[in-house]
Amino acid sequence: MAEQREAASAVGWMAVLLDGVGGYVDAVGFLLLFQLFAANMSGNSILLGVNLGQGHWDAALRQALPIPLFVAGVVLGLLLCRALAARGRRSTIAAALALEALLLATFAVYGSRFLQAGALRPAADWQTVLLTALITVPMGLQNAALRHVGSLSVRTTFVTGTLASLAETAVAYLGPPAPSARAGNASRARLLGGMWAAYVGGAALGAAAVTRWALGALTAPLLVLAALTVLDLARPTVPPDLPGGAGAR
Repeated sequence: MAEQREAASAVGWMAVLLDGVGGYVDAVGFLLLFQLFAANMSGNSILLGVNLGQGHWDAALRQALPIPLFVAGVVLGLLLCRALAARGRRSTIAAALALEALLLATFAVYGSRFLQAGALRPAADWQTVLLTALITVPMGLQNAALRHVGSLSVRTTFVTGTLASLAETAVAYLGPPAPSARAGNASRARLLGGMWAAYVGGAALGAAAVTRWALGALTAPLLVLAALTVLDLARPTVPPDLPGGAGAR
């Protein structure tokens, strides 16, 4: 039992750190690439609607571009994790995070060709598409990599669902459950609150780092992803909805 609690705690910290990565990369993409959100598709959807309503067709097209790319990243992540799990590989999260890191590193290297006055200004439309894919698909991969902490569903690239779950958990905590259930709700509330704070903190750190180091700011999330990849290789976490999975192990 103690070992299971320790494993669940490790996965919880992984979720918090990945939320920080999500907020950080979102800030980098927003500040450097046409104010596009790499992870927050709600923001892109709203800005898409605003630009359509105001007749800004080019801006609307750019804002729409990340949405199918993010979905493609989620699909790729799910297929990758399921294929590895079906072959008996337990480190499915490590594989998804390693691919995420590779794509983000490629974005940083390739994007350096187009860095002008603190922003990325690609010369051709296909270059814009490629840059958008290189920063958005990784966020979809991350969203698919870790989706559960124990029995709790989590999302590590956006916070609307996290805040809704936090509110539901708070209501459950204030109700009349058994003491053991109350303790579980308190633990889930701390995790969800920590994930929200990590997302905001990651965005703040990303914005500050971009101001000083531009694309070099991506070094920080790459180091976090590398560390989490090594952690999952050492102590694999098989999501409960994948073959052979039963949550944190």
